[in-house]
Amino acid sequence: MDKDPSKVLSSSFDDQVIQSLTSKLAELDIKRYSLLQKFTENHPEVMEVSAERAEVIEKIKDILREREKTLTARKNGIEEFINKYELEIKNYPEVERNLLRLARNLKVNEDIYTFLLTKYEEVRIAKAASVGNIKIIDRAVPPNFPVFPNKKKILLFSLFSGFLFGFMVAFLIYYFSDTINSPEEIESLYKISVFGVLPEVRPNRNSSEVKLEHYLKESAIILKTTIFYSPLSEKLSTFLITSPLPGEGKTTLVHLLGEVFSEGTQKVLIIDADLKKMHLTKMANLEEKKGFVDLLVGSPIDECIYEFKENLKIIPAGSRNSFIPVLLESKKPQEIISSLKNLYSYIFIDTSPILLGVEALILSRIVDGVFLIITPYETSRAHLAKAIKLLKNVKANITGCIMNKVPVRRGRYYYYYIYPEENKDTIWKKIKRRKKNEV
Repeated sequence: MDKDPSKVLSSSFDDQVIQSLTSKLAELDIKRYSLLQKFTENHPEVMEVSAERAEVIEKIKDILREREKTLTARKNGIEEFINKYELEIKNYPEVERNLLRLARNLKVNEDIYTFLLTKYEEVRIAKAASVGNIKIIDRAVPPNFPVFPNKKKILLFSLFSGFLFGFMVAFLIYYFSDTINSPEEIESLYKISVFGVLPEVRPNRNSSEVKLEHYLKESAIILKTTIFYSPLSEKLSTFLITSPLPGEGKTTLVHLLGEVFSEGTQKVLIIDADLKKMHLTKMANLEEKKGFVDLLVGSPIDECIYEFKENLKIIPAGSRNSFIPVLLESKKPQEIISSLKNLYSYIFIDTSPILLGVEALILSRIVDGVFLIITPYETSRAHLAKAIKLLKNVKANITGCIMNKVPVRRGRYYYYYIYPEENKDTIWKKIKRRKKNEV
């Protein structure tokens, strides 16, 4: 074996092919890492770099396998050389053998040291010659305040988002709502005047029925003044009070209008033509008396009129009859109304809802004017439009609308000021009353 160990070690480490492949592998790793900052592992560019990297690794593995076989063969050759050399040394005296062994170890160590020193210098020179691709853009400085979460931004964003969300919800509710919400909507959409509004008065523990009736009567007086001085109602004396659907407050309004119009010297008559519910008749406790139906059959007018209050008379619904539509379509209702107009200054007729009965449509043709009762946030636009269309089809004179059960708010429709004599008890009076009750 003519090769020495130093040459064997030198050939094993100085492999330019492995070094180039290792450098290429490092470059691919850097490129793959930079791509992963932007894309996922399934991105085509990342997959291409990963495949190239795997090929380089396989090449390095193949070269290392071949190198392993070569080094194994060289190792076996070195072992044979050492065994041969040791057999020759055994023939020398012991001192010479030790000297030769030491000289051999010295030579080997010198060669290894020279080789490692050379490699170290090569690496240092390569490191100094290489130019890095990493630049320091800005020095890391510890902040004086937290970067996240930014409380001011979050608070401003929350306030703005809450305001915007609330505005959008309110707008959508208003936009998709099918109910009448204000007198302006009736006047703009249907070109019908709103003569007045009646507030929604809800009883509570501190309010009496007298006060509630007083508030309603005040609204009715305002409504009376509006009707009395309206140019449209100068020659009108008979009015039909109706609504698109039940529960709008027709009976209450007829009762209030009858009271406020009869407070002077004028004679007023109210007629209960709601022949199904008969609320006005029940209010006057005249369920078993003759009334409007009996007039249609042929009963005398004097037998069907009853005194409700001073200057206020009432004609109840009367007895039940299954031929009411036929009776109403005859000439008898017009004759009755014409006769009553000569006896009374104003006549108010309470009828069933337009969309639930024919009484209102039939009677609307023989009266001077029709008032539609509308409840805000309850009466739908579709029902109101249908009721107006039905009245126009029978050529009824729609005098206007009256809004009932309007929520009382400051600056909206009505605001009732309570006069000093109507104020609630002071806190001192409440305390004294409570002490008396305790005693």
